[in-house]
Amino acid sequence: MSWIKVLFTALLGITSTTAWSQSSQDIKFAQYLINKKYYDEAIYSLGNYSKKTLSVNQKDSVLYLLGNIYYNQQKLDSSILKFDLVSNHNMRLHSESVFFSAFNEAYLKRFSVSEKKLLAFQTSDSTLQTLKNFELAGVQLLQRNFYAFDSMAGYFNERHFVTAKQQTDLINYRSILKNFKKKKAYKAGLLSAVIPGAGKFYAGYRGQGFFNFIVAGLLGLQAWEGYKKAGPESFRFIAYSTLFTSFYISNIWGSTLAVKIKRNEISNAVDAQILFAMHIPIRSTFH
Repeated sequence: MSWIKVLFTALLGITSTTAWSQSSQDIKFAQYLINKKYYDEAIYSLGNYSKKTLSVNQKDSVLYLLGNIYYNQQKLDSSILKFDLVSNHNMRLHSESVFFSAFNEAYLKRFSVSEKKLLAFQTSDSTLQTLKNFELAGVQLLQRNFYAFDSMAGYFNERHFVTAKQQTDLINYRSILKNFKKKKAYKAGLLSAVIPGAGKFYAGYRGQGFFNFIVAGLLGLQAWEGYKKAGPESFRFIAYSTLFTSFYISNIWGSTLAVKIKRNEISNAVDAQILFAMHIPIRSTFH
């Protein structure tokens, strides 16, 4: 009976090897579909593969590929879910999954979660450590935590080719955010009270500031002409002085709001640039 047992074991091994080989081919086919951007077809195929008996590496590959598909489709929560399931059996896949998961969290403004994932990632690889410090700095800047950003920026490596340019970009974005934060809404209002339109100009809306100055000037001149020619009780004076007063007051109020609106515009624009800067080194490192 021993020879039957040996034969059965051999056949089982051949079957397992064949199944493993077929699964690997299936995963490669899914990769082909992804490269062609047939994402729905790839998801369907990978969903079938995940039901098969796979090795740890193959399971990680399936999860990693699904994470990438959902990332490309901007389904970030689904992407995070898959990336977080990739084990550390294959350190390359695991490392990339951690960084993309943390980046997705930052994109969704879940900054504390993003930071937690990055801090939990431990590596002896100097390139990955540099990338980790850079991503942590980006997360701090997205939170406007300038002190923490400056602390992380102390670990920047100017000679590191992957992050060198983006490190400089983050430092520049910090200056933009810090400098504009100094602009005050009440100052814009006071400036427009003295010179109509000056507050808008101060806020950064130079075209609007110049336009408001011209309009206020024309209304004021018309009111003055009406006063001189027809007196304070004339329709022309009353109409234009009313228009001038309304425009003058609304311009002051609008100037105070302009600072807040401009701050939000700059903040959102800089956030997009920070995220773009954080994304490039991750792509460059792993691809």
